[in-house]
Amino acid sequence: MKNKDKKKNRIIWIASCTAIVLMFISCQQKNKVRADGEKVREYAAELYNRYLFPQAIDQYQYYLNNFSTGEDERANITYRIADIYFNRLHDYENALAEFLKIKTFYPEAKITHEVNKKIIACLERLQRPEDARQALSESASLEPSQRESRPGTVLAVLG
Repeated sequence: MKNKDKKKNRIIWIASCTAIVLMFISCQQKNKVRADGEKVREYAAELYNRYLFPQAIDQYQYYLNNFSTGEDERANITYRIADIYFNRLHDYENALAEFLKIKTFYPEAKITHEVNKKIIACLERLQRPEDARQALSESASLEPSQRESRPGTVLAVLG
């Protein structure tokens, strides 16, 4: 019986040591991933500063696809990508797609008001004035300050 207890204790001890080692390795890998993500962002910024805009977009996309970040940071990086398309490459279709991505996936982002303006600007530059007017109307109806200041008397309240 003592041999069985010794074997059991040895197995438990080995399993415990293995679990501790795996936890230690996991913690080190998380720190490495975070550091690698910062390096990718730095590299993307360096590409941008060197006027290598398509390459900077690729690196920002790589960062978004491979590193976990908060929603605000994801919205801001997507905004950087959209801004590169809009201001640097004058590719208003891709800029519009990225701005719409922010509006769809990160509606609570702090930059939503600015995104709405850029969507309208993209549509205007794409010679789509009707869509721009509709986007302007939608963004105005989303603004609480503008909803409260409408002139006239309320005739009916629905719902």
